[in-house]
This record gives sequence, C-alpha cells and structure tokens, in this order.
Amino acid sequence: LLLEAGADREARDGEGRTAAHLAATAGRAECLRALLEHGADANTRSAAGESALGTAIAHGHADEVTLLLAHGADPAARGASRQPFLCDAVARERGDLAATLLGSGVEVEARCADGLTPLARAASAGNAALVRALLAAGAAADAPTQAGNTPLMLAAAAGRADAVAILLDAGADPNARGHRRATPLMFAAAGGHRDVVVLLLARGGRASPRNEGGQTAAALAAQARHDDVAALFE
Repeated sequence: LLLEAGADREARDGEGRTAAHLAATAGRAECLRALLEHGADANTRSAAGESALGTAIAHGHADEVTLLLAHGADPAARGASRQPFLCDAVARERGDLAATLLGSGVEVEARCADGLTPLARAASAGNAALVRALLAAGAAADAPTQAGNTPLMLAAAAGRADAVAILLDAGADPNARGHRRATPLMFAAAGGHRDVVVLLLARGGRASPRNEGGQTAAALAAQARHDDVAALFE
C-alpha cells in the first residue's frame, strides 16, 4: 500500500540502507519481492558498500538471493568483503547459495580475499558437497593458490579424506609439488592424517620425493612424532 501511494522505495536509513537492504537482511522475501516489483534497485549499496545481494548471502537467505538475481542483481559484483559473492557463500559452507550463484554464471575460479579459489576453500573445509558442485561447474582440480598449493594439498593438510577422494577422482595430481616443493602426501603425513596417507598411497602418491629441505613424507611424520603414520612407509 505504501509503495502504491508513492512511498520512496530508495529512501535510506542512517547507515545508507534502503528498504531492499533491510528486507534482505531480515529474510522478508515477500516484502523484498514487492519492493523489486515496484522498481527498487537490486544493486543499491549501503554507506558501507554492501549490496542487498551481499547482505542476503551474509545472512544465508536463499529465497532473497534468488529474488535479487531474478531482478537484475549483479552476481559478479563484490560486496563489503571485497571478494566475489561465491567466496562468501563457500566460506559459510552454504552449498545452496553457491549453486544459485553458479547457476547465474559467476566465475568459478575467481580468487577470494585470501588468494584461494572457492574450490581450495571448500577442499580445506572438507565440504564434500561443495567440492563436487564446484568441480561440476568447471573448477580446475589442480588450480594452485598464490602460495603454489593445490586444493588436494589443502585437503590433505586438513585431513579431509572425503575431499581428497573426490579431488583424486576428478584428476588431481597426487604427486604435484607445492610450497617448498611439498607433495600432498607430505602435507598429510606432517599432519598425522593416517587415513589420508593411506588413501594417497593407494591412489598413486609416491613416498620417495623430498621437499625443499630434503625431507620425505616419512621423515616429516617421524619429525612430528606421528609414529603410526611413519610406520606406513616402512
């Protein structure tokens, strides 16, 4: 009724937020729908630089994200986090939001604020569903981080066996070299992740390579006193 009576749909509060921002924040889908259908700007930004889409993603409101995209919100824009919205969705481990953004055509290899790709983040967190979704959307299984480490290395370092298996199935190299010439097997052994070490060895990971310091995966396990892991190499 207010909109039909001529209420200003772009009026702002003290923080520069419009009614669309507030509806996206509160998860009021029907209110947001009415605003957008009456011409509210889907790409408006608050004084802090956050868009309504970024706000909806930050608060995990899937319906509002879909509404904003359907009314022209730019999925490739960046919010107050200064990183792609896909990175925000992955950081919150929201596969539904990531799938919606991927369906809108966002760049799957866009770098997050920390230099990681969305796949690297998902692999490190061990979110198997997100890893699968990102790979299905075209993410490169061996795309290195700025430090030179692949998603497989990050998953191995964190002991994420499910993510390691998915990445290997997608063609990730079990003998790739990363920072200081470490391999995925070295990352897993140094962290004491026995199940990941067993998996990598079974899938072609070589025990003989040495890192920049001349250490093998077995030596790294022994150095960290992961005796059960070191014993796997005997």
